[in-house]
Amino acid sequence: MRFMASFSAQISIRNPAIIQGKLPARVLGYVTEWAVLHEQELAGCWEAAQSDRPVGKIPPLV
Repeated sequence: MRFMASFSAQISIRNPAIIQGKLPARVLGYVTEWAVLHEQELAGCWEAAQSDRPVGKIPPLV
């Protein structure tokens, strides 16, 4: 999937949707599914990043 490197997007946390950029529909579906499953963890990581604290890791969509 080398062509994926040419895509980039910013995704909102609370209501997963593209804010800026572009992703193929299939990839956006995976990202959206993962973001919905990990909404609380994403919000916590975002708050940590804003406070210059370590963000930790969130498991991938398997």
